[in-house]
Amino acid sequence: MNREIRRINKGGKNWRLGGSQLEHQVFQELDSKDFALIRSVPLNDGSSPILMTFVGRRSHRLIQAGLSATLAEGMLQHNVAIFEEDDNEFASLADLFPGIPARVAVRPAVQQPALL
Repeated sequence: MNREIRRINKGGKNWRLGGSQLEHQVFQELDSKDFALIRSVPLNDGSSPILMTFVGRRSHRLIQAGLSATLAEGMLQHNVAIFEEDDNEFASLADLFPGIPARVAVRPAVQQPALL
C-alpha cells in the first residue's frame, strides 16, 4: 500500500505514475503487459483519491489471463478501457477488486458560513 500523492499522466504511448519508485518486491515483478485497475468515485476532478490495483502476469497469472479475455479486441482505446458501474464488465471486475472505502472516497462537506 502506498498513500503518496502522485500524478498519473500519459506521455506518448505510455502511462506514467509520478512520485518516488515503488520499492516493494511485488512492484518489481510488473512489466508493460500487466494491468493497472483504477477505481474512482464518479466525476473525480482529481481532488478525491483513487485506488489502483496492479495485476501482473507473474503474480496473478489467472486473473491477468481473465482480464485479457474480458478486454476483447477494440475495447481498449489508447490502452484504456472505462467501465461505468452499470456495465456488466464492471460488475465482474468489482467482484475481484475492492472499492474505495466510503470514509476515504467521500470528503466531508464544507461548512457554509451562517447567514445573519
